Amino acid sequence: MKFLNKLFGKKEQPINKEQNKLTISEFWNWFDDNQIRFLKAVKSQKNIQFEFVTPVFNKLNQIKEGAFLLTGMMDDNNAELVLTAEGNLRVFPYINELIDSAPKLENWKFTAFKPPMDFPDFGINMGPKSFTTENIFFYPENESDYPDEISIKLIYTDEYTNDQSELIENGTFIFVENYLGEVKTATKIDRLSVEHNVNSDKELNPISKLNEYINWREKEFIEKYEGVFFNSDESNYSSLEWDKGDKAIVGIVNSDIIKWDKKASHPWVILITITFDEHENNGMPNPEALQTYYQFEDKLRELLPDKDGYIHVAQTTGLGKREIYYATKDFMKPIQILEETKSETNFEYNVEVFKDKYWKSMNHFEH
Repeated sequence: MKFLNKLFGKKEQPINKEQNKLTISEFWNWFDDNQIRFLKAVKSQKNIQFEFVTPVFNKLNQIKEGAFLLTGMMDDNNAELVLTAEGNLRVFPYINELIDSAPKLENWKFTAFKPPMDFPDFGINMGPKSFTTENIFFYPENESDYPDEISIKLIYTDEYTNDQSELIENGTFIFVENYLGEVKTATKIDRLSVEHNVNSDKELNPISKLNEYINWREKEFIEKYEGVFFNSDESNYSSLEWDKGDKAIVGIVNSDIIKWDKKASHPWVILITITFDEHENNGMPNPEALQTYYQFEDKLRELLPDKDGYIHVAQTTGLGKREIYYATKDFMKPIQILEETKSETNFEYNVEVFKDKYWKSMNHFEH
């Protein structure tokens, strides 16, 4: 591809989702109807924001928010549309569904997520700074308490001033995400940060070796935890309570799983948060609502069984919210199920997903 322009559409005016809701098939039919005009806009680069980016972005948002796009010409006659989640894991299943449903159109290639740009002369420019394989290095930050974590420190070796630190961080992160590809960056690295002051005793590795290093660590991880699962049928559960002023938070935790020595085998944490009026019932849900939450959680346990790599670890209730914690081997299926289940519930809930191999976010359940 000669170039790939990073173009983020912005909604110029609010969309009435109830009136303008689209299905994925309707979106692609619309794209098909306009493909010649779109190709001309991408090829000429004239009014591309108005002619291509904004209408496509707005149509995508009529299906569901969260998808962004990049586009460019692959050669003189063929364009590529890349749909990206910009690292938002909750949007990954949606991006896959969009691309899996894409039609076969002459002169167009549709791609899910930013592909890797792993070639020696790849680089990006941001302001006065360039980011390349020549000036970005890394070293692994290993902790004995967390041996399975892949923690990477990035180092930008060209000189820069303190007031350019934010620019250096942004540029370095963007370079690595594009160099490795969006999926590998978001799913295979546990912690990624820029080190501004590097000790002289640190052995720095060229960024061109990062992909190889991640593959090696991932292979070790898979071999170590392949086939591991937890059967919660005979688990013991404990009740917990925390005082928050004149109110309380109560919880139930699988006290066997929280002490498990193979937590890293289920490296994804899914946190589901249901909110309700914290000013009633001393911050607790009313009995009718609580019964509805029980039914919802029972259904989730049926749809996400532990034998398939989905462990219901705990839930807490109080101060106007109920939090449900899952640890999983994979995050895609839970996100899809939770999205589908929203239409079947009479309450709202928010979903967070993040990589947490040692369940540090659930340390409060161990006390």
